[in-house]
Amino acid sequence: MQRHRRANPLFSSLGCGTTLLLLVGLGLVLYWQGGRPFSPGELTAVQTQNTMAGGVANHATIEDDCSQCHAAWLGVSSERCEACHTNVTQQRTTDTGIHGRFQNTADCQTCHTDHQGREANITQISLSQFDHEKSTRFSLAKHQRTYDKIDMACGDCHQSQSFSVDAVDCATCHTQADSVFMAEHNDLFGTDCLACHDGIDTMAAFDHAQVFVIDGAHTAVACTDCHAN
Repeated sequence: MQRHRRANPLFSSLGCGTTLLLLVGLGLVLYWQGGRPFSPGELTAVQTQNTMAGGVANHATIEDDCSQCHAAWLGVSSERCEACHTNVTQQRTTDTGIHGRFQNTADCQTCHTDHQGREANITQISLSQFDHEKSTRFSLAKHQRTYDKIDMACGDCHQSQSFSVDAVDCATCHTQADSVFMAEHNDLFGTDCLACHDGIDTMAAFDHAQVFVIDGAHTAVACTDCHAN
């Protein structure tokens, strides 16, 4: 008696039809939801300073269009990020601002890693990779502990999540420590602390030795003893 070999169900008409329907269904899902099915997590909905970048309020609004940030097979590309964040392009090309001082600003995702949830603020980079003196030209050598002998936190100086120069508050802390000195200091030199101070008790971007070498007895002389008004 001749026995008929049974066909593999995967290659039967039903199997092939089912596979085709699954592929079509997956294609439609990807078409309507972009790359969301492959997303490792939700994009941030945080909108810093209530500003728009490239007409986009936050990353969550473009979650269904991965190509806004990701290049096929290459991942996140700085060109796509800077299509919206044009201020970063300006800083990089003119060597100004915080992005003009970093060496790896083409690798945006190194500091600004998304897919960490709606509440994630990806503008706050990891301090373990942040060289404050090199990036801001202000050393934290003398700002390790507060007047109360407590380890200083970023928020002790930066009063805004933007961490811009305008958001740095030197006066409050120093006035609480010595109000008489600060009042006199402000009258003599003004209130723009960062225009003069670099965090290591030297004038910011100024080498006095290029004008007059301060040595010998001059090291104990106050600036105002020589500089009137």
